[in-house]
Amino acid sequence: MPTTSQVPSIRAPILALTALVLFILALSAFSQWTTTLAANDLDVERSSRAVQLAIQGQIFHMESVADDNANWDDAATALYRPAVDRDFGWRGFGAVTSNEKIYESMFAIDGQGRQTLAFEDGKVARSDLVAQYGQPLQALIAAAKRSRASSGGLIAVGKEVRIVGVGVVTPTSEALKARFANQPPVLIAFAIRLSPKRLESIEKGLQLEGMQFQEGPSASSIALADPLGKTIAFLGWRPSNPGYEAFRKATPILGLVLLMRLLALALVLSYSYRFYTELRRSALTDALSNLPNRTSLEFEVTRHMRRGEHISLAFLDLDGFKAVNDNYGHSVGDQLIRQCSDAARSLAANCTMVARLGGDEFAILAVGADADEHIATFIQSLLRRLTMPFYLGERTVLVGASAGIASRTPDVRDVGELMRRADIAMYVSKRSGKMQMTWFEPSLDQEQAEALQIDQRMREALAKGHFEVHYQPLVDARSGEVLVLEALLRWNDPDGQNLAADRFIPIAEETGLIDQIGLFVLSTACTAARAWPNVRLAINISAAQLRNPEFPAQLRAVLANTRFPATRLEVEITETYVVQNTAVAAKVLAEIQASGVCVVLDDFGTGFASIGFLRQFKFDTLKIDRSLVLDAVGDEGARAMVHASVVVARALGMTVVAEGIEHEAQAHLMRVAGCDLLQGWLYSKALTEAEVPATIEALSPADGLQSESVAPRISLAS
Repeated sequence: MPTTSQVPSIRAPILALTALVLFILALSAFSQWTTTLAANDLDVERSSRAVQLAIQGQIFHMESVADDNANWDDAATALYRPAVDRDFGWRGFGAVTSNEKIYESMFAIDGQGRQTLAFEDGKVARSDLVAQYGQPLQALIAAAKRSRASSGGLIAVGKEVRIVGVGVVTPTSEALKARFANQPPVLIAFAIRLSPKRLESIEKGLQLEGMQFQEGPSASSIALADPLGKTIAFLGWRPSNPGYEAFRKATPILGLVLLMRLLALALVLSYSYRFYTELRRSALTDALSNLPNRTSLEFEVTRHMRRGEHISLAFLDLDGFKAVNDNYGHSVGDQLIRQCSDAARSLAANCTMVARLGGDEFAILAVGADADEHIATFIQSLLRRLTMPFYLGERTVLVGASAGIASRTPDVRDVGELMRRADIAMYVSKRSGKMQMTWFEPSLDQEQAEALQIDQRMREALAKGHFEVHYQPLVDARSGEVLVLEALLRWNDPDGQNLAADRFIPIAEETGLIDQIGLFVLSTACTAARAWPNVRLAINISAAQLRNPEFPAQLRAVLANTRFPATRLEVEITETYVVQNTAVAAKVLAEIQASGVCVVLDDFGTGFASIGFLRQFKFDTLKIDRSLVLDAVGDEGARAMVHASVVVARALGMTVVAEGIEHEAQAHLMRVAGCDLLQGWLYSKALTEAEVPATIEALSPADGLQSESVAPRISLAS
């Protein structure tokens, strides 16, 4: 603490200040008018800067909207396809145009500059918005293509000024990037009106009055220019003229007036700083989840990389989110995103950041020596939480997730490479069965390259007719007569590089090619089976196909085109799909059964389904998994499970099939248990179309021998 002698005297400063005040008072008559005018000019200059900043903030917001929506796998899949997915366009973009706070217009532009999709004010746009927005829009498009980032600006449309953001649609997954790499870029544009209501909001935020468009420039106005530099409007406001007000209320203590002016200036600067900070925060935050967005994540990762810190980054993608959006609508999907975001936020105690990248994809960042341990613990906890149901109003929704983690190593030099590795690891989790996490290893790059190569080969095989459908008989358990043929996909590569279905089907599901392959199998098998009128046809349907809301209509179209009776067709689905998508599955399966097609629950006995579950869905046939059949020979518990399954199926009116029959002992056990149909190599391998008639004839019962099957549907069909 300083002593008295060390404390400087305040008398001299007070005397100096007093003399200064007296001097200012003496000069006030001369200087007050000049000060008044200067204060007015300063206020106009401050207001002009603030208005310019506010307008630029609006443009920046629309750029962020375009960037967030453009970097989205679902948007890329919907907009790069030859026929744009208009249903997705409405769900993903069109419905939002009714919300004037986000955007009021949205349109997509293909590689030739043509409008392929357009919505305005909650409706499908009837006019060509690309033409309406003219050359200024073309300038924004050119800028977005050059930088591969969003661009924005003001465009005059008629008598309106619109704030426009344009982005190049870019998938985030490596598989889709490769798939669309050679296609001309597709762009999406978002626009919102610089309306009187929006001007009123800016006016309130800046504490101005009378903000409106005017015919020409004035002392308190700014010129608004489009991307071509052309002035399209003047935005003016009523000047507050603080100098005149100060002059009217001036007191003899001019020093106090000066102090108040300085304080007012400080407050204005403070408010402007807070306003700018809020604009910056909104640009770095996902509006739906209130989590940091991709831009914020990239900034944070780059900052820690520059410091040389150890970083672990995880990407997490929800499983089944698209089905929720497709079947319940965008608003329910938004509720699910918010609840998943809250769950992630509540578990992220030891993680640096949880961010939403767009759609149903999230990122988790951990920094420090224990980053790997913290992020692994977090992912395990979140995956466990995502196995629990989410309650969205009156709906109960089950989803899962797949996660991939990458740690920074010396060869990772930028944020893009770290994010690429996390993304690859995440997609490995998806292909490996989902609801798991995978750490990136260099070998995964090779796997990704192989998956891409397989995808390209599949597309060639589908185009050149290298896929074939074979048929394995299902025989009556008592007479041995062929009652059903199961269609099985085979890859007949001319070079002999064939792959098993369990290798290429998961890749087809991931890239979306499964819809085309599935329809090929369905159409080919239905066409062939018309020649075998006394047997039914069974076809496996992928969970990815069933998640497509158009599948029931596609199924009906194939039956109509091939003239194959719906009552002779069975579709086989897995327990996993139905358990993970209960509400959605019930709706889809009911629609399939309403068309006359039977539904078979495949792989029963692998541990998911319950009796209540079987009662809820009312399957036509129950197919006991081959693993349970194999175990039943030497395991009393497995035999008891088979018997119990048959009893339950009988009580619910279902036919029972045992698959994987390779030995007579297995067949005998399944017959004793009461199974209606048997399938396996004991009776026949999978047959080509040409081999089917002879096998049906060879397995036909002797003359006079009648089938004792207790499966009335099959007996009627035959």
